[in-house]
Amino acid sequence: MKNLFEVTGGSVAGRDHVFSGRNNQDTFSVKVTDDAIVVIVADGCGSSPHSEVGAQLGANLCTEAVQNDISRLLHHDDIVLLRHFTKRDSVSMDIVQWFMGYIRESVLGQIQTLVKRMGGDFSRTIQDYFLFTLVGAVITRHTTWIFSLGDGVAFVNGENVYNGSFAGNAPPYLAYGLVKTTLHDADPSLLQFRIHDVRPTESVQSLLIGTDGVMDFMRGAERIVPGKNEPVGPLSQFWEEDRYFKNPDMMRRRLSLVGREGTHIDWERRVVEKIPGLLADDTTMVVVRRKNRSHCEE
Repeated sequence: MKNLFEVTGGSVAGRDHVFSGRNNQDTFSVKVTDDAIVVIVADGCGSSPHSEVGAQLGANLCTEAVQNDISRLLHHDDIVLLRHFTKRDSVSMDIVQWFMGYIRESVLGQIQTLVKRMGGDFSRTIQDYFLFTLVGAVITRHTTWIFSLGDGVAFVNGENVYNGSFAGNAPPYLAYGLVKTTLHDADPSLLQFRIHDVRPTESVQSLLIGTDGVMDFMRGAERIVPGKNEPVGPLSQFWEEDRYFKNPDMMRRRLSLVGREGTHIDWERRVVEKIPGLLADDTTMVVVRRKNRSHCEE
């Protein structure tokens, strides 16, 4: 798969988190093998004291689970579902939904084991460490899909296939599947992975997944980078411009420039004005794009 696609990502703490002395509670995880590319972003709950811990663990656990089970499906001929992941004509929303349901149970089981080993009150530990949202993409040789559990954004070939937000800034979290919440009665479907797009991989040119902080970047596209004389620019720059793939740190640098505080000198009044950063929330994204022929030859 690494001969077909290239991947880049970046994550920065939001303005509000920097001012309050909190850590970046976002993270991302990427795994590329011959069988598949799996990319996931996670956003820890802002009101939980250590949710960046769960976000890191959850993103990695989910990435590993997806990648391992796809490999298992592709290399064991006796598994009936093999054909659904290898045949071009079998792009099935139902099969992908079933597969992600299986992944959900696997990851929840691992989190449950971790929480029990940490000791203390089970529900309190979940609340403090393991509340995070997930948005992910899976690219196999024949099928690509986008999924989420919670808020965030996703684009495929420049098309916005997911732009999720929740009332009161209270999204569902994966770990709610381990404790009793009002969602179990009100809308239990919110506790499952949602599948937003399933399509043949041959039609995929680019995709981007991001945490909800990416919405701040999108809203500021026509504004000026704080302290610079240049526009922020559209989100499409991240899959269109080569610089983000040639330098693995370039996306983080760009997000940092847009998000950090800048200054402006008013020479007439002889004062230095502070310009607030444009990214209020932690902002994380991962971009995958198809390599062109010249890239492949390199």
